[in-house]
Amino acid sequence: MGEIFMTYEHVYVASVCLSNQSHLLQALIEADRHNGPSFVVAYAPCIQQQVRPDSLNDMFDECRYAVDSGYWPLYRYNPSLIEEGKNPFILDSKKLRKEVTSFLKREGRFINLKKAHPEIADELF
Repeated sequence: MGEIFMTYEHVYVASVCLSNQSHLLQALIEADRHNGPSFVVAYAPCIQQQVRPDSLNDMFDECRYAVDSGYWPLYRYNPSLIEEGKNPFILDSKKLRKEVTSFLKREGRFINLKKAHPEIADELF
């Protein structure tokens, strides 16, 4: 979604995560100050993803894992930076600390795929 909105070049766009509250706050402030439309999308795991045995009790850990694995990038696209001669795209999640496959393998949909169709799951991972 964010990539689509960035093609309009006048829309402020941010991808945020609940576990990184300073980035979330910065993006929301920038979006509010932007003179034009803003789109902020946040990663927040839901119960349907079946991501952990403790359910949503450790939602912040899940959010952090999604960012650290590269599954959910943190970025901001601020069109006002173009006027200053700067790159409007800022990638805030720079260092990947975990494998994205290790993140995906913990989700219920992929666990169920492994049980029902192990050959397909093996191809994907």
